[in-house]
Amino acid sequence: MDEAEQCGAVKGLTGFVTHDAMKLHACLSGSHPECPDRIARIVRLFQSEGILRHERLVTVEPRPVKDEEIETVHTADHHSYIDSLAKLRGTELKDEGQKWDSVYFNRHSSAAARMAAGSCVAVTEAVCTGSIRNAIAVVRPPGHHAEEGCCMGFSLYNNVAIAASVARKKFDVPRVLIVDWDVHHGNGTQKMFENDPNVLYISLHRFDDGKYYPQGPAGAPTTVGHGAGEGYSVNVGWSQGKNKIGDAEYLMAFNQVVMPIATEFNPDLVFISAGFDAARGDPLGGCLVTPECYARLTHMLCGLAEGCVIMALEGGYNLTSISTSFAACAKVLLGEAPPPFSEELKRPHKGAMKDIRRTIAAHQAYWSFLTPVADEDNASRASPPIPTLETRVSAMSLTDELSSVDTSRIPAPVELSPSPLTPEPESSLEPMRAATLAATWYARKSPFSGHYRMVPLDAAQVDGVTWLVRYTVIPDTGEVYDRHFTFSCTKNRWRCIAMASWDPTAPPLRDEFDQVKTPVAWSTIGDWIPTSPHVKRGSPQVRRTTAGPATSLVL
Repeated sequence: MDEAEQCGAVKGLTGFVTHDAMKLHACLSGSHPECPDRIARIVRLFQSEGILRHERLVTVEPRPVKDEEIETVHTADHHSYIDSLAKLRGTELKDEGQKWDSVYFNRHSSAAARMAAGSCVAVTEAVCTGSIRNAIAVVRPPGHHAEEGCCMGFSLYNNVAIAASVARKKFDVPRVLIVDWDVHHGNGTQKMFENDPNVLYISLHRFDDGKYYPQGPAGAPTTVGHGAGEGYSVNVGWSQGKNKIGDAEYLMAFNQVVMPIATEFNPDLVFISAGFDAARGDPLGGCLVTPECYARLTHMLCGLAEGCVIMALEGGYNLTSISTSFAACAKVLLGEAPPPFSEELKRPHKGAMKDIRRTIAAHQAYWSFLTPVADEDNASRASPPIPTLETRVSAMSLTDELSSVDTSRIPAPVELSPSPLTPEPESSLEPMRAATLAATWYARKSPFSGHYRMVPLDAAQVDGVTWLVRYTVIPDTGEVYDRHFTFSCTKNRWRCIAMASWDPTAPPLRDEFDQVKTPVAWSTIGDWIPTSPHVKRGSPQVRRTTAGPATSLVL
């Protein structure tokens, strides 16, 4: 990686890619939900909202995908077949489309599909070489239903799977995470990696007991992968029908399933198969997710892989909701804080909690960071409605403000009793009390004791056992950073299950904690145990220790 490329990653540049060739793929029979206007409307909103003029946005040159790149996940016969469609016309193209499940073709379909997959590969190359930190790919046709030798579900090539495979094989990326929040299960992506322990696939989708497209058991919570990949296919399948699943349910699934598993997996690169058909108003999805929620989910995922996140469009068929949702996510990738929710969040639907518990039950044997979720009756008594933690300044303005502060004026560490922490019922803890206890525990158990100070700024209780806390983190080198931690406490057992930065210009988390690649979880109050650390090559091994009583909020 040369100096210019390193500079692109350190400055937190965001790549953007799209191409008009992808608009040429259109249904010969007239109107169709998967239409060219999907990407046209997104780009127009990006322009009107100033996203395309953002100082951190750089355009990545799109290109068609190469045969050898396609063949990392598809057969040679598959791309030969799709290329042959360019020679057909009219009725012949309609007849070919009818041979597949929910697919149409025109004479431009091959060129559009190649450009979509190639554009995803192009931004992946830019991230892997360090030219950019993260990327936005506004592409179509979508890809996550396409299998090795099969078109289906509007998908011709599996764009994200091709890009992920190129990252693994060309750039030797050790661990890749794919989070697919399209309302339809990504059967193609899952199948391509179901035997691979180096690619973790997590899908949140409508399942409806196997009756929702693409139908069948592939998207069931009990489907966990095969062979060496057992445990690396994770499915949160909603079975509650229409208009039951929205922000509270997706946030709960992320806090209880997605982030704990993703944190333990500790990816080096994250792909988001960003279908927005679970958005409120989508004609096919029947869900109620808002742009504000999609922005929160994006922000959580940006705490992984040092912020190396690639977001590629999948489904989404309401032109307004797909545009506003994608724009909200793009702003987060550019370093802005997620916007506040426009309405108060309600308690998650009881049926959705059952769906989440099914996934946890299927994966507890594979992932130590997962903890059981209480049943509906206990949850309804113990868990208040999910509140919001509003940060009303942008990431950059917050960083500028903190950077100008004389560190001597930061509030002094809170002095604590030398006696052990007194157990308290988790659900009764006030958020700032939880923030103090969590930071105290962290200070006692962290291997970096004495090198950091954490000052709680604000906190919110996410559910009965989980708190989201924003701290000012002050290293002994004098810098000031703003960090989000997600802590959980069950039966007085604290864990740090996620950590994220609001500041894309801050040093990568790996550089701040140079013994263990963060985020990493710790288990009990009594002992510090690295549950699943990925120790950097050449770094000292982290030792299991029994710390003495805490005296301050000092790391």
